[in-house]
Amino acid sequence: SAGYSSAKASTDFSPRRTDMNYWTQSETNIFVAAHRGFSGEYPENTMLAFEKAVEIGVDGIELDVHLTKDKRIVVHHNFDIWDPDTDKVFMLRDLTYDEVAKINVNCREDFKEKYGFVKSPLLDEVYELLAPTGLTVNVEIKSDEEELPAMCIELARKYGMQDRVY
Repeated sequence: SAGYSSAKASTDFSPRRTDMNYWTQSETNIFVAAHRGFSGEYPENTMLAFEKAVEIGVDGIELDVHLTKDKRIVVHHNFDIWDPDTDKVFMLRDLTYDEVAKINVNCREDFKEKYGFVKSPLLDEVYELLAPTGLTVNVEIKSDEEELPAMCIELARKYGMQDRVY
């Protein structure tokens, strides 16, 4: 039927049906979401993982967000971040984004040599990548800062993604 996305992985980013809900996007009623991006093969919640998920043709992306000390929305799973260079753990809310961006989040042994240094991206960077694709985005707000949900909504509006960010 015209207007449906393909259930198979592809790089065809044809428009998704807009009259169906979040979980029934394909002809087969299967919604394929890349959990933290293509995290089985690439460092999770990173631009590399999101780019690769787009390339394989998923229907949507799931990601996690936190607010940094300087009120920037960073994509990262845990409340804390381990710095492999110093072997210290920091709370994301206690660091500025510039400090977060200097920490290598590529910590899986089997990924270290293959992908080198990888940083946690800003949600802004992820939306810039995903805006033209038509993909759905499931944003899991992990921290309890009261202003974070409204900031995420405003950023989705900035990129014209308010109807496909959940």
